Amino acid sequence: MPKKKLLVLSSTYPRWDDDWEPAFVHELSKRLTSEFEVSVLCPREKGSKARETKDQVNVVRYRYAPNALSTLVSNGGIAANLKNQPLKWLLVPLFFLFQTLAIIIAIKRDKPDVIHCHWIIPQGICLYIAKILSRSKIPHLLTSHGGDLYSFRGKLLSNIKKRVINNANSMTVVSQTMKHEVNRIVRRKLDISVIPMGIDTKKTFYPDPSIKRSRTEILFVGRLVEKKGVKYLLEAFKLALQSHPDATLTIIGEGPERAALEKLTTMTGIKEKVKFKGSILNKDLPSYYRNAAIFVAPFITAQNGDQEGLGLVLAEAISCDCPVIVSDIEPTKDLTNILKSDTAVLLVRQQSILDLSHAIQQLLSTEAVKIKHNGYRLISENFDWSNITKSYLDTLKNTKIYKVRKQ
Repeated sequence: MPKKKLLVLSSTYPRWDDDWEPAFVHELSKRLTSEFEVSVLCPREKGSKARETKDQVNVVRYRYAPNALSTLVSNGGIAANLKNQPLKWLLVPLFFLFQTLAIIIAIKRDKPDVIHCHWIIPQGICLYIAKILSRSKIPHLLTSHGGDLYSFRGKLLSNIKKRVINNANSMTVVSQTMKHEVNRIVRRKLDISVIPMGIDTKKTFYPDPSIKRSRTEILFVGRLVEKKGVKYLLEAFKLALQSHPDATLTIIGEGPERAALEKLTTMTGIKEKVKFKGSILNKDLPSYYRNAAIFVAPFITAQNGDQEGLGLVLAEAISCDCPVIVSDIEPTKDLTNILKSDTAVLLVRQQSILDLSHAIQQLLSTEAVKIKHNGYRLISENFDWSNITKSYLDTLKNTKIYKVRKQ
């Protein structure tokens, strides 16, 4: 019996092999090939191929601007790029136009049985328009990852998000807090599944007792954008150095705020203590998690309302038995609820430099940080790709059953 056809829509997708752009959409898509013939439609960013087959996934990239200008999506994401480079707003109409046309073409050419649409904005909007113009009734699953739900606020955009959500046959979000936010936007309770993206706890992110953990290295991993809160970490680290002068801070990741953050280290006199490593391959991250004394995720709610949907880096760090300090934004509480009384996570108030510094000093002063070994087990049970993939397969195969009821 031939496999059903699945069309995946995404704006964030690896541009080439070993790209540092987030790869979770590809990681999920390649695992769905066990039961679907999977095609991914995504924007063609500068330097990427128009077509390729990777891990049995057929990737088609549409052009929305000349090659030299195709930089709206990469290096920080659409929202961050628009904030830091306002001229890129000129690319937005082209992006929406060519994505909508590309979806119409894909629907008519490939005749998919089901569509998996990642992000309400922009993919959800373009799919909504494309289905109207092509008169398509193909069922689709809508997945929101956080930024698309929390940012782009205002009455008009909220109404657009409401229309896109109601048009979906089924919907998933990556945290319980996001489910509450969706219900707030549509002003009624919907049957929404909470299914996070996954991590590989079997072959990549797992504890290695043979590696001796540093007593001085603090680690951050993530995009260098406002909602990650790295500037608060730098200020807190400066205070922590007063009692722990041997401490160092390693920052892994790229993004539009890197130059400003490097400048801040110079202005605050901590430049020699902070290492900006840039982007590294996902397979190389575990060694950093296993070596660091502390992993810090100083997430904040950005000025435009954007915030983390969950923060998979937390799951990665905990899965490697690394002690974690994280801000108390609502989505991160999903993780703390999963871990229950596990001592691997220390919660601090977001944007509080003093609280963050005290937490860093507290863990650095502890002679032996005691981590309950059920942290890895709980993360594996809730975030390993094997379990996540099964949940998405079940949802995709039953999109017609989970049709959102209009009340």
